[in-house]
Amino acid sequence: MGGVSLITVEALFLVVTAWLAVFAQSWFGGFRALTGAQLDVLPSLMVYAGLTGGLWSVGLLSFFAGMLLDSLSLNPLGVSVFPLFVVGWAVNANQELILRTERYAQCLLGIGAGALVPLLTLSVIVFLMGERVERPVVGWESLWRWLVMAVAGGVATPMIFLFGDLSRRMFLYEVAPENRFRGDREIKRWRV
Repeated sequence: MGGVSLITVEALFLVVTAWLAVFAQSWFGGFRALTGAQLDVLPSLMVYAGLTGGLWSVGLLSFFAGMLLDSLSLNPLGVSVFPLFVVGWAVNANQELILRTERYAQCLLGIGAGALVPLLTLSVIVFLMGERVERPVVGWESLWRWLVMAVAGGVATPMIFLFGDLSRRMFLYEVAPENRFRGDREIKRWRV
């Protein structure tokens, strides 16, 4: 019964971080009072899940975090799941092409995710929900909030990567490199 599985620790980290992030951003109103926009770190967490985990982690996180966020906001239940999954899936599908360890790449991915998730959420509310919900009010203030959320996503993403990599080093062991000699090979040592 070896060590702790990567999927278990990774899934636990993502779910606990999403839970803490959603409740912290709904409880703490200082950022909203200062900038007029709601801080949302879930797109940054989806970037982390897309780059470090598999599609299973992306799906689990998007469902759990989206439902939790919608249950604490005025959004219809389930509206945030699809936009979060799209961002995580896009990052996961292009995982080999992205410079995961570079901070500027993490920042740019965070800006993109922080800008894309609110647009997709608004699109889902307006186009897919139809007349069942009250249409959101979109104006010039919405553009300011969208820009603040994009920049906040760019700042939050490298911090999530630092915290995630630290927790990965704390809870998981590094895989030893494979020995270059075969196991059935005998090495004879001679003294001269």
